[in-house]
Amino acid sequence: MGNETVEYVGAPQKRFAWAIGLSLATLMVYLVVIHDVRGPINMITCVICLLLLIAAGYVALLLFLSSMLHTTLSQPTSMDPATQSSSNNSPNEERCRVPEFAKKMGHEEKWKLHNGC
Repeated sequence: MGNETVEYVGAPQKRFAWAIGLSLATLMVYLVVIHDVRGPINMITCVICLLLLIAAGYVALLLFLSSMLHTTLSQPTSMDPATQSSSNNSPNEERCRVPEFAKKMGHEEKWKLHNGC
């Protein structure tokens, strides 16, 4: 967990999620605590909340499995021609090579500083 990258989520998505959660919680407090209502509306609210919770869990699980599969598949094999051509380079040279996207952003020096080059 220590080497995970931060995934920033936009404020509109957070407001939407909080609005759903607070509205379901407010509805349940209003029905159960204030009016002592027991019935199908409580069950429907609970089912909606549980479905959203389960869906969020499945999304998190699928993202985790996808990242695990992606890192497994992205490991170069010895048959890969790109790996064979760069096998002459030392690991230090490979690590210090600045990718094109960093060059386009003008972050060559930051890349080298970040990678200890």
